[in-house]
Amino acid sequence: MSWLFGCLSRVPISEVGLSEFHTEPLYSYCNNNLYIAAGGNKRLLNIGEPDLMYHFIICGLGISWDCEHILSAKQWDKTLEGYPDSLNKLNGHFCGVIVKHNSVRLITDLLGLRELYLLNTDTGWYFSTRMDWLMKVKSCEIDFSIFASRWLCYNQLSNKSIVKNIIRLNQGASAEIINNKITISNRNWVPEISNPISAEEFRGRLNKLIVLGEASGDKISLSLSGGMDSRVILSILMNSGSKNWNCHTFHTDSPKDSIIAEKMLTDLKIPYALLGRDNHYSNSDLDSLFEYTGTTFMTQSAFNSVKLMNYSDLYESEIIIDGGFGEIWRREYLALLNLRGRKYIEDKNYGKVAEFLRHNKANIFNNDIMSIMREGVAEQIGDIFNILPEADEIGIENWLDLFTIKSRLENFFAPEQARLDNLVTSYMPFAQLSLLNDILNLPLAEKKNNKLFKKIIIDKSPALAKYKLVMGNIYYPFRFSTFQKRLYSKLNFQFIKTSGEKELDKFLLGKKEFIMDSLLSAPVKSYSPYNYEEISEKVNSYYNGNGRDGDYVNWFLTFEVFRQIMGGPK
Repeated sequence: MSWLFGCLSRVPISEVGLSEFHTEPLYSYCNNNLYIAAGGNKRLLNIGEPDLMYHFIICGLGISWDCEHILSAKQWDKTLEGYPDSLNKLNGHFCGVIVKHNSVRLITDLLGLRELYLLNTDTGWYFSTRMDWLMKVKSCEIDFSIFASRWLCYNQLSNKSIVKNIIRLNQGASAEIINNKITISNRNWVPEISNPISAEEFRGRLNKLIVLGEASGDKISLSLSGGMDSRVILSILMNSGSKNWNCHTFHTDSPKDSIIAEKMLTDLKIPYALLGRDNHYSNSDLDSLFEYTGTTFMTQSAFNSVKLMNYSDLYESEIIIDGGFGEIWRREYLALLNLRGRKYIEDKNYGKVAEFLRHNKANIFNNDIMSIMREGVAEQIGDIFNILPEADEIGIENWLDLFTIKSRLENFFAPEQARLDNLVTSYMPFAQLSLLNDILNLPLAEKKNNKLFKKIIIDKSPALAKYKLVMGNIYYPFRFSTFQKRLYSKLNFQFIKTSGEKELDKFLLGKKEFIMDSLLSAPVKSYSPYNYEEISEKVNSYYNGNGRDGDYVNWFLTFEVFRQIMGGPK
């Protein structure tokens, strides 16, 4: 990521000592009590001219509200003159620090796509875009009441830190540190119902976001999959009049995904790159796994992280776009809760709502920890209910979209966006503030059954409608409604064995030495939250030939890497 690390100290500080906590910076500043370093992708660092009274560092990508340009350092300087109101009308993903007189102010974007973390110690306040770097400063432990939803659900629901004593800033939150005192200001941006927008107006805004790189002369590269959302972007690019773009796709554990993407691109003679490496399967590549887990803190499993490491193969000079968060415009999220759990939403039955959000990983924790986590999930659901409008005021479907925006963007998409910012310049056209601001103003009928997206594809590039779509490792016809797609996938899932199981076995075989050494180590045996007896049984069973326990071992590996990052031996 474009990264930031700093310390506002209560005692005289040493730049040499603090530089050990982070990688080689592109910029650093140090005086008697303030140290700031920044690095990573230089294209995503905007640094103001420092003077004795004022300077700033912004990490990430600022995009103008009219979607006409990407902000430069000079434009950031002008924008910050109007802080905080000026950030309410800014697309992109960013966080940063503003140093003014004797104060330090930390800022974040409204959607929560870039975050900052703070740690208070006896010697001063430390802050960074990298939570794992702060964990080097002071020994830490997991807050299982917050971590609960990250482990038990599809994604974490709370916007709080999963590590005790570390403060997490996101969704427009800011912190000002002055005279050794901190003031944190939280925001609660929620889209509101106002003037309706048409499908055509939505299409026009999306078009500007997709071809944004044209203004700066950058080549655009689309991450194309076999799904609907990236295909919508492809249809717009094909009719943009621009030739300064290409595509790329990845080898994944779902081969049909890349097969259908390659077929479209080959048939339509669109230049593309096929990316994918298997050198992350070896035991010697643990550094990459630790780095990935440290920057994304278990958003994905250890195995799934492999395919996401391939972005380093892309050119830094290109602007990467993808279909991330496009499902929000197709009314796809929380479909089962919408179908069967409406009464639980109306009654505010948090425990029952939680059942629809469950996503089983591995039962590696003891009963006491599991009890804490189940209570934590229900509490986090209640917190989201408290910041959203009443469901009966805006309608269940709209309420579910807001629930998704407030819980998924910052917890599922933000960690990966921050990691990518270290490798490439990228953004998600579907996840921009000016677009999401009108999520409740686009007629619901346009979002259901992919009506809006199908119309864009058919109107713009009807040839793309001839190709099947992919969900998981299952092909289904483009014409299918949401219900037909889900039914078809459910009926066919049991007959389709993905190559992912073989790939998972290959990955875990490469990590066997590390996993077994960890399992037999004293820190793992003595880690009280673990259900060590079950972990030992499952891991040994898997390596003795019981392939059914592969997912369990994969998730144990994922958590164990993070546990070691917190201070255990590597």
